[in-house]
Parts: sequence; structure tokens; C-alpha cells
Amino acid sequence: MFNLKTADKETIGTSFHGITIKATANELMILAENNGCEYADNSGDVYEKSQYDFGFITPEGVVFTVYDWKEYRQFSIHEILRWHVGGHTEMASRVGLKELRKQLEYVRDYQL
Repeated sequence: MFNLKTADKETIGTSFHGITIKATANELMILAENNGCEYADNSGDVYEKSQYDFGFITPEGVVFTVYDWKEYRQFSIHEILRWHVGGHTEMASRVGLKELRKQLEYVRDYQL
């Protein structure tokens, strides 16, 4: 189940295609850690467009990103937010969404 890899330069050129998911920053951090993935943590920097940025690559090579967008405020890592799921294409974002739903279900059922 935990087979995502960290995407770094591969995320260049990804964009938002209208796909979102509700989650907490804590849930996404646990998901990233389960997969051994790094993420950008700018928490508390209310002047950044996003405070958390996650970039993932599926085993099939699909690149997708997950990020809070323009909250411009302090928020708790336990607060449910609507996160953007980006990709090079809408299909990549949808593949990312499916993977996120599967892994977040595990996090919520067994790790919180």
C-alpha cells in the first residue's frame, strides 16, 4: 500500500485541475511518512501561498501534488482543510486523488 515516492523536480509544470480533497495536515504528514516521502513544511508562514506542499510519484510514474492554497492564516495541523490535488493533467490529478483516498482511509482507521 505504501508505494509512493517523493516527487521533486518532477512536479515542475503541474497545475490545479479542479480536484480537491478534505484532510488535515497531520493526516497528510502521516501519509507522507508512511511512504518515506519528504514534504515542504512552511507552517506558520501566513505570507506563503501554501504552507504545506507534498509531491508524490505513483509506482506507475504518475506525478501529483497536494497543497493548501492561499489560506494566509495560522491553522492547526488537526483542522480539516480542502487541499488542492495537482498534476500535469486532470487524469494525473484524479489518479492522485484515488491514491490519497485509499491511503487516508488507512491513516484514519489505524493511525489516528
